[in-house]
Amino acid sequence: MGNITSVPKLFTTPATGATASVDTLFIMDMNFTMTGLVKGTNGQMLPMTDLILKQVNAPASAAPFEIHFYTDADGHFTMSDAFGVPGSNMQLQISTSQHNNAVGQYSAPISFTVPYPGDFYDFGTINLLPGGMISGRARKSTGEYFADTDVYFRQFGEGTEVFFNASVDANGYFTVNGPPSTSLSDMQGNINVGQESWRCTIQNFNFPASGQTNNLGTVTFTLQAQKKP
Repeated sequence: MGNITSVPKLFTTPATGATASVDTLFIMDMNFTMTGLVKGTNGQMLPMTDLILKQVNAPASAAPFEIHFYTDADGHFTMSDAFGVPGSNMQLQISTSQHNNAVGQYSAPISFTVPYPGDFYDFGTINLLPGGMISGRARKSTGEYFADTDVYFRQFGEGTEVFFNASVDANGYFTVNGPPSTSLSDMQGNINVGQESWRCTIQNFNFPASGQTNNLGTVTFTLQAQKKP
């Protein structure tokens, strides 16, 4: 990622069995370096932590992206990558990964000017905040509530796939932790119980401000037909 030819080249495919030669191609390294210090919601440094850097509020013409990286033993990170147009502005956000039902922590949106190749960008200290929360209760279309399982929500569409997971308690209640003050459409939930797969209709997630909770109410899941081998 991050390497391009300096000048666009036009290639003409030769006839079958023939060979065509091209001029020397000069490949430019478009990477720049980013560094920073990440602190968690308790104000302490986050050592050896799996984090995500992503673009927020990307224009419709641009596919949003995610970059996974780790902090070191002191909560610092340094990484090289390339994205965007050098000199352009965008909004970024850094968050913790939510694998294994980890509680998400999120930075406020960061105004970012894309560096030029070889340049250095220092985020300084990034303070993460608790996410906004959406609660609900998972019920089967047959009337029973799910118990002691996990629910997975995915947003499908072009660009990066947004994913959340949460534990369902003994009475069917769950809480999804997500980016504060953010609205996400086209979220579909799935619950797997043994060999059964249950799916709900498309939901809209309106995450409230940091530390606050919105309630979805009861979310009904329908058993999906199993594919024949």
